[in-house]
Amino acid sequence: SIDDAVSILNHLRKLFSISDSNEQKRLLTMLPPLWGRDRMANWFGGSEHQAQHSVDLRTAGGIFSKPEDRRGNKSLDEQIELTVHNFTLKK
Repeated sequence: SIDDAVSILNHLRKLFSISDSNEQKRLLTMLPPLWGRDRMANWFGGSEHQAQHSVDLRTAGGIFSKPEDRRGNKSLDEQIELTVHNFTLKK
């Protein structure tokens, strides 16, 4: 029903508002390709920069593709972080 669709859309907006920047960019990739940056940013309440980045993501990897980490150092795996953290607590 229309009410169900509206509820789903409102939940998506809520998810966007509580997500980190990378997840917000992923969510923006699901919006229609014909929408411009302004409309994309306004619909979710994000920035034009996020909208542009999400267009690039969608073009390169499709809907819900993940942003590439371009920092020089790669993040540690969560399990490794936990192991190191637990090790330092023992001392």
